[in-house]
Amino acid sequence: MVMTEKKEISWTAHAVVDDFPKSILAVFLVIFFSVAMGYCFAHPGLGLLSFVIISFSMLPYFLPVKYHIDDTRLTIRFLFFTTVKPLSSFKNFYHNQTGVNLSTFSQPSALDSFRGHYLRFNRNKSEVLEFLKNKIGD
Repeated sequence: MVMTEKKEISWTAHAVVDDFPKSILAVFLVIFFSVAMGYCFAHPGLGLLSFVIISFSMLPYFLPVKYHIDDTRLTIRFLFFTTVKPLSSFKNFYHNQTGVNLSTFSQPSALDSFRGHYLRFNRNKSEVLEFLKNKIGD
């Protein structure tokens, strides 16, 4: 029996659902800091403004992100935005418990957070890592 290499992989990561116990704390902290801002400056409008700003900055945590990798490109869809990068631009990858960071450098670099892409797992860690190992290498 011949094993065939997968040609593409797709998944949706929804951090607020996957990290449910931590998500309660995250929502609580957003509300707490917003109320604290409004109270400290004695202006409820600043509390509301801080709630909007903090919530907006955490949108990738609260809303689902869709990933698709095929033989030639990486596609990331979030809200109305789509990012498409050629898979050949990534030279290295390394992972942690929640996701994998694709790097444009051959070794881990401080610039990875600016030039690379972080892909969050959705209970598919081994599948994603195996696919990337076949496409990018170790």
